[in-house]
Amino acid sequence: MNSNYALAVSNVVCIDLLNSSWEEIQNYFIISNSPKDIRIYLKNIHSALHNDLSNEENPHLIYLEENFIIGTKRNKQNYSHFQLGGLEILSKNINTKAINETFFEIVELSIVGINCFELPPKLLDCFKIAFNKPNGISRYATKIINAHIQVSDLLAIPLSQLTEDYNVGIHFFKKLYTSKLILKDVYYKDQFPLIFVFKDADNLELMGWNTEYLIALQNIKTNKELSIYTGANVDKILDKINKVGLINIDEEEMTFLNYYSKSL
Repeated sequence: MNSNYALAVSNVVCIDLLNSSWEEIQNYFIISNSPKDIRIYLKNIHSALHNDLSNEENPHLIYLEENFIIGTKRNKQNYSHFQLGGLEILSKNINTKAINETFFEIVELSIVGINCFELPPKLLDCFKIAFNKPNGISRYATKIINAHIQVSDLLAIPLSQLTEDYNVGIHFFKKLYTSKLILKDVYYKDQFPLIFVFKDADNLELMGWNTEYLIALQNIKTNKELSIYTGANVDKILDKINKVGLINIDEEEMTFLNYYSKSL
């Protein structure tokens, strides 16, 4: 599969709790505008980690997209050690079938007939039309999943055929007897297949992740590596003060200004 999965993780933020002070993380949030509830969560995790660095339950790296926690892991661990943040439970909207069924038939046939999971260019417009209709969108609790197809029994594909014939790596976070698995659902992120749901001989559902996505995820830069320029943050806050007044800046911005003034 020849895909640029850097695009699929382009909006993901990796917060390095181990090597960042809480002040540095706050500074980053001024730029990223992350929701307050995420900041509170991270502050609690940051405190727990630094109060007990030997506790392996406390993660070092937190992967976020918008206000959703994709997963966490410790430093120097590879993607196989990700602790998922909730995507292992994918709730489907009851109106899924309202989406253009003809479109899904086309996508299913493209999966079977073309040796890749990338949507061919001629299908991209069809894809966008199907999921831009207000009454035809399957909504999920997580923002990073924006589409999925349900593979029919007639076209269900065995795992071995996916991994060998279609050149797609699929990672399971626990050991499974995979020879009897067949494809049931494919979940997409911006036309990239992200998650695959299979059913086994007992009709149980099992989830696998696209390995390329996981590798791209672990290779994104952390907030520490991005080296946020402090002066730019100060200028941004001062501009806001000039426009709305000191009394109207938020608590995080005031904390940053106090921290910066002490460091001079």
